[in-house]
Amino acid sequence: MASPPTYPLIKLPHPFLTSYRITTTASTPPALILSLDSQPTNGQTPPEPLHNANLTFLPLSARPSTSVPPASDNSLWARAYRSPSTTITWTSTSPPSLAQIWNIIHALYLSSPTNEYFRLSLQGRGKETIHTELLTTGLGISHPQPWSGKVIDPSFASSLETNGLMILRSAFWQGAASPFGPRPIWTLGSGTSGPLRKPIHEYPLMPEAYTQTMKFPSEAIYARHPIRRPKPHPGSVCYSRYVPELEEHFSLEVVDWKDKEHLELFNKWQNDPRVAAGWNETGTLDEHRVYLRRLAEDPHVLCLFGRFDGRRFAYFELYWATEDHYGAHYNSSPYDRGRHSLVGDSTFRGSKRVNAWYSSCIHYCFLDDPRTANVVGEPKATGGTILSYENSQGLTIGKYVDLGHKRSVHSVCSREKWFQLCPVFWDGREKPLESADRAAWNAKL
Repeated sequence: MASPPTYPLIKLPHPFLTSYRITTTASTPPALILSLDSQPTNGQTPPEPLHNANLTFLPLSARPSTSVPPASDNSLWARAYRSPSTTITWTSTSPPSLAQIWNIIHALYLSSPTNEYFRLSLQGRGKETIHTELLTTGLGISHPQPWSGKVIDPSFASSLETNGLMILRSAFWQGAASPFGPRPIWTLGSGTSGPLRKPIHEYPLMPEAYTQTMKFPSEAIYARHPIRRPKPHPGSVCYSRYVPELEEHFSLEVVDWKDKEHLELFNKWQNDPRVAAGWNETGTLDEHRVYLRRLAEDPHVLCLFGRFDGRRFAYFELYWATEDHYGAHYNSSPYDRGRHSLVGDSTFRGSKRVNAWYSSCIHYCFLDDPRTANVVGEPKATGGTILSYENSQGLTIGKYVDLGHKRSVHSVCSREKWFQLCPVFWDGREKPLESADRAAWNAKL
């Protein structure tokens, strides 16, 4: 007898950290229910409950391979028809909240991350309301129909879903129907609003207005670009995501150059010979204080610590590419963003951890401003390991770039491609595949 499937805990990001558990009901056939597991004392209780005792759902299941269109039919309808499905059911007289539906979808994508989309049926009073809300927020779309004039196998015609829904993984990870305001839940963070009387996530997107940055003669930068929203408050958590394969939260903490602990940790890492070989930023505490202060006062760079369950292990610099020195080396879009990174604590190694922090930094770049069309980088052209990780996240070599201190590759991934892949989960590879793109380029240079 096959053992019952096991499901990971489902945990909200900061500031909540609320934990939910998927359990199997005693009904026939068995269904699943998402119930509250715990509310940690270092987290905040969500503004509204995201669990509901009257709400059940079925495990994702696909139609038999003999009962679906062949792979040679790659139409939108056929792909949707072959996708797995679930049914969400409630017995209450009024429909559950959209936030509670969102959390079930959250649970399904944490436990089954490889599904690009799945079919959803709703059963219960007021299901039309939920159907409309899913369509309006973009988390769901109507089930595609066969193209006009297309001949459909009679065995499929009886099961055409004229009122069905498709839930999109790409829309979910972009924050569609996020339960607590317009900001995606992973970017609510903790303390990001600083002295603001209302949380920043309650305000609209930063309006698009342009300014100019001129840094001659100290730096070869003269650029016209959008005015950037002021950075998250120093010391705050600006991004957080639960990583099921690690059973830990990854988070991004804004570096505070005035914080003694932050400064000493940065200084320690930069003076580590392993880190210095790549960064060339060895120095004293005073020199590093000046370095971090300069970047804190520069609107185009955001300095962050990477953390697993609150333990700092890495340092990142995220930059707006247009007003960065790198923006002169390619035709940047106004909201393109790039990354520099270092792992200061070498005990936080391994492919699972690298995939978690690599994907999360890119995820934050795309979520922080939905107008970000591309994430870019300029890693060293001979850095095979880094380029393999770039490749695993969908970034490919656009060209080679000769900077003053190194030959780099222009590494780039579009928003569309990254969210098609949604590489936030570990694919099981202990070592990512070498970039075939890099191998082809290197053979010619």
